[in-house]
Amino acid sequence: MKSLASISIVVPTYRRADMLTELSHALVPQLRDGVEVLIVDNCPDGSARDTVAGFVADHAHFYYLHEPKSGVVHARNAGVAAARGEYILFLDDDEVPSKNWVAAFSKLAKQDVMAAFGRIVPRYEDEPSIELHTMLNRCFSREFDHPMGHDLTPNFVDLGTGNAMFHKKRCFGNGVPFDARFNHSGGEDTHLIKTLVNRGAVLSWCPAGLVEELVPAARMRAQYLRERRFAQGQLRCQILARSPRISDRIKVPIWMGVGALQMAIYGIKMMLGKDVVANRIRYQGGLGKLMWWHSKGVGEYANAG
Repeated sequence: MKSLASISIVVPTYRRADMLTELSHALVPQLRDGVEVLIVDNCPDGSARDTVAGFVADHAHFYYLHEPKSGVVHARNAGVAAARGEYILFLDDDEVPSKNWVAAFSKLAKQDVMAAFGRIVPRYEDEPSIELHTMLNRCFSREFDHPMGHDLTPNFVDLGTGNAMFHKKRCFGNGVPFDARFNHSGGEDTHLIKTLVNRGAVLSWCPAGLVEELVPAARMRAQYLRERRFAQGQLRCQILARSPRISDRIKVPIWMGVGALQMAIYGIKMMLGKDVVANRIRYQGGLGKLMWWHSKGVGEYANAG
């Protein structure tokens, strides 16, 4: 077991000043030597500059980076390029870390893991409706009933780079980690994680690395969940279709068949009046697999271009 590793916390942000302020206040007490925070402002006019200025002035470990080229891929890649830490710890600008967040990931970094993923629990702006509560929790949570360090590689499709740590050299090398083809549609993180899995990476669970994800009312509607489920269905096939491995690409027709079956099952349930709202959302996941080539982003960064 090695000495404490250096960590660069990379926070891509786009017009979320209030959330960024809460996030930064939560990080300040956790900073130590060897830990830096890079706020990567992806707004063309640098809207986060004033929000971050006070933290940069008061804390030596805080840095502001402006990446005007629109899209979360450019923001994340800029953060990785500027980071000086042995590990990159990504935090989304709508996530607020718990008080022992850095310490939890530091423990796994000390064990020389290749990549680690923390817990995510939602904090809703409004009270969720009864009919959507389960679907919302599934959409905005990351929960596994496993101990610290458990191998999550079999669950890689359920993971993303928000609240996740990567060994910079072993995961990214000297290249550009995130693929610009996903810049405005989303899914660049899933593509990266699939690439790491193909290379034999072990993805570790960090349950003590807890963040709250702030969920605005606009995301708590059935329409948003339908659009997101459709995009996730597309992504399942897009990742395989863009893989350099033939063994991945030949799975696309199989997943299209799965999508057709899902549409049939959930379509019948809707016609029978069973859990119509939830099954309509699930139906969109099947439709997305069938229409995987028709990209339609639902994330905030899709509006940056």
